[in-house]
Amino acid sequence: MGRNPNDLVREWEIRLKDMIHHLREDSRKVDEPHAQALFETAAEVLTGVVTACRHYQEKKEIFLTDEDEEEVGAVTDGAPD
Repeated sequence: MGRNPNDLVREWEIRLKDMIHHLREDSRKVDEPHAQALFETAAEVLTGVVTACRHYQEKKEIFLTDEDEEEVGAVTDGAPD
């Protein structure tokens, strides 16, 4: 039997938070603005993933199934942008 997905999500949340911490530390260690921006941007992206993990655990996130995506695609196909 497979592992409990909530346990895995919690483990990944911990890993991601650690990575965010290191990225923010490293952004302060370099003087080059592009490197700082890279580290900060990566930290922000991972913060979004942590939020998605938390929503998953709280059952707040709405995840689309393949069937839902097909239905959404059918509604948006041919619609002007």
